[in-house]
Amino acid sequence: LDEFLNGKSFLTKTYENEAKIYDYQIGLSALQKKSGSWQFKNSIRYSGLIRSHTWQVAGGYDSREAFEMLAEWLLNKSGSKVLFQCKGRSCGSSSQWASRVFERRLLYGRDDTQRYAAYQISESAGVWLVVYSSARSTNRQYIQTVLIRAQDD
Repeated sequence: LDEFLNGKSFLTKTYENEAKIYDYQIGLSALQKKSGSWQFKNSIRYSGLIRSHTWQVAGGYDSREAFEMLAEWLLNKSGSKVLFQCKGRSCGSSSQWASRVFERRLLYGRDDTQRYAAYQISESAGVWLVVYSSARSTNRQYIQTVLIRAQDD
């Protein structure tokens, strides 16, 4: 994943974090407001190591194009499959994805520009990837990736 993304001249890594986490929630549905709070209708939870990256999109590309390139690359990798994907307003509120799900306010963009997908990269190794993209303006477009490697407690 890093090799693929680092090789793209139109992507600049602006944030990177690695941490052990307990009970990380991977959304398998759009965010919906229920009983006053935003939540997923469907999700799975794993504990393990997560690696989060934020990439700024530039160089004549937009967040949609970058998201689609990454999606195509992932689908061509053997063993990876899409668990859930959405785009635009069908994903829910961009501000909720940015602040609640990814805790990266700069990801907040227009609801109609956002895209989200959850992938299972390797069932046997317990590896998942979530990808989110958004555009606030022409010069402020981002892709967020979170790689999860499940580990037993």
